[in-house]
Amino acid sequence: MRVVIGSLFLLLLLPGQLSARTWHVPAEAPTIQAGIDSSAVNDVVEIASGFYFEHDIVMKSGITLRGETTQAPDVTIDAAWQGRVLICEDLDQATYFMGLTFSCGRMPDNADYGGAILCVNSTVSFTNCDIVDSYSGYAGGGLASSSSQVYLERCRFIDNESYMSGGGMYINLGDIEVLHCLFETNISTDGAGIFCQRTSPLIEWCTFLNNDGLFFGGAIYLQVEASPTIRNCSLVGNQAYLGGGIMTVGDSYPLLENCIIAYSIDGAGLHYDGNGGDTTRVHVECCDLFGNEGGSYSGWIEDQTGINGNINADPWFCDLPLGDITLATGSPCLPAGNDCSVLMGAWSGGCSIAPATELVLAGPRLESSYPNPFNPATNIAFSLIRPQRVTLALYDIQGRLVTILADRTFERGSHSEPWDGRDAAGRDVPSGTYFARMATADGVQTSKLMLLR
Repeated sequence: MRVVIGSLFLLLLLPGQLSARTWHVPAEAPTIQAGIDSSAVNDVVEIASGFYFEHDIVMKSGITLRGETTQAPDVTIDAAWQGRVLICEDLDQATYFMGLTFSCGRMPDNADYGGAILCVNSTVSFTNCDIVDSYSGYAGGGLASSSSQVYLERCRFIDNESYMSGGGMYINLGDIEVLHCLFETNISTDGAGIFCQRTSPLIEWCTFLNNDGLFFGGAIYLQVEASPTIRNCSLVGNQAYLGGGIMTVGDSYPLLENCIIAYSIDGAGLHYDGNGGDTTRVHVECCDLFGNEGGSYSGWIEDQTGINGNINADPWFCDLPLGDITLATGSPCLPAGNDCSVLMGAWSGGCSIAPATELVLAGPRLESSYPNPFNPATNIAFSLIRPQRVTLALYDIQGRLVTILADRTFERGSHSEPWDGRDAAGRDVPSGTYFARMATADGVQTSKLMLLR
């Protein structure tokens, strides 16, 4: 039975309730860890706006850690690739985080969980938080949760990566609610947005955009008794060999209601590998699956189009190439446009002119490199929606050209070019920050790399 934790967190977060003292960082405590160490149950540690370079911060039970404006961009806690940003372990009283950005966490070993944040046996709430640019050598590039109660609302997981499972988030056991959250351009072998097992979270009003699962579950991967409720979510432009949108295995039975799964790359929108499970228990209702390269449904699930109000129709996104997936007037995913009379997806109407009926994904995309940071070599990945010429070059932090990796025509699809940390003359370059620059007829994109010798 689900324990509804959201209302409990909101109740305890009412202003003035039970708070004994507010510790101000850096005015009263020089570091975030010092503020936490000074606090007691029900205290608040409030962080002034700015950048804080700290890593492996150990949280205390029953306190609140928040930015002074409670808006994530105003306070950034950056681990500078030196370890995790935050550790929540055995927090047996409700603990809160508000208005913070957790960035550049790194746990490189192949048994590591939680690149930015690790939650074990804890009860935690994250509101208005961003988890970005972090890496795990195993699972949970952004956040890993085990045997915990975790409540996430209005949080963003962007550009995180894990080698195996859960580029944005990995969850195992416990009770999870994920509301109004964004998972964008995360990368993992399985479950680039969320990897879930042995728990059945509520995932509601969330957006999964352009996440890349190399093999299974571009947005979400479910296995081992993972039966979430996924309601009013938009899963658009995600990529995986199987289940570009969602991959579910065996005894994992999701309930999908009022969702859009569209424009998945490679795999179908929803793939179910029955593997001895009950193929009738994957329930899809009032959903639109459209434009997925591998079809709407694959594996052991039959096509659900026309059943339980499910449709296969162009959602009419306002400006998909620019990432605007609000719905144009007349969209079949608006309540007036479908037999269920519901809003499908996470976003309602946002433009008055209907777009062209044949939308394509945005143009060339320079992906996150793997590994990053690296020593001695890395792979710079990119994807194309059509054959075209690509110039891929490396620059140092001063803007000087280091080497050109490629300057030729590539076919449509995913590609990667290795870089061995050498310049054009074959000399090892020193440790530091470098930039990959991809130039095509559609424009220029850059991404940051860090070489650690």
